[in-house]
Amino acid sequence: MDFFSNKWKIVISFNLQSAYLEWVKYWHGYGLAVNKLIMMEVANKNIIKIFLVDDDVFCLNLYKQGIKNLGYLDITIFEDGQSCIDNLSQKPDVIFLDQNMDGLNGFEVLKRIKSFDPNIYIIMVSAQEDIKTALSSFKYRVFDYIVKGDDEINKMKNVLIRINEIKTILKKRS
Repeated sequence: MDFFSNKWKIVISFNLQSAYLEWVKYWHGYGLAVNKLIMMEVANKNIIKIFLVDDDVFCLNLYKQGIKNLGYLDITIFEDGQSCIDNLSQKPDVIFLDQNMDGLNGFEVLKRIKSFDPNIYIIMVSAQEDIKTALSSFKYRVFDYIVKGDDEINKMKNVLIRINEIKTILKKRS
């Protein structure tokens, strides 16, 4: 088989919720190499500021790495609610907040965050599967409630996708 008649193509796609990076390299014709880098819009991903608040350092680091792997880069972690409140001037877009923490519990922190800026998307993360706890969270205007378990990162990913969609719609309206 003639080497120059062989055609090949390598495509690597990173699906980052509406952001795609494709590196296409192929040989064609008489061995001319053509490289093409296609960069599609990187949505709002890299500009979303995320706070993670949990008194369990293991969970914090697990969540941080999982969210980083989704393509989000601006992530700040806090081991207690007061530290989160003290840093709200950094203007986070999204806060994943543990419900059951030492010191200030999640509801107390939630109330203070909402009084500082009612437009921050807050997602309560809790080991509590009790429906009353979840309903109480929504009473205080959380965006979502995630029960800790085997699939938190996937649930966080789905919430972040929804938030990106909402932010895109709001941006188009303004």
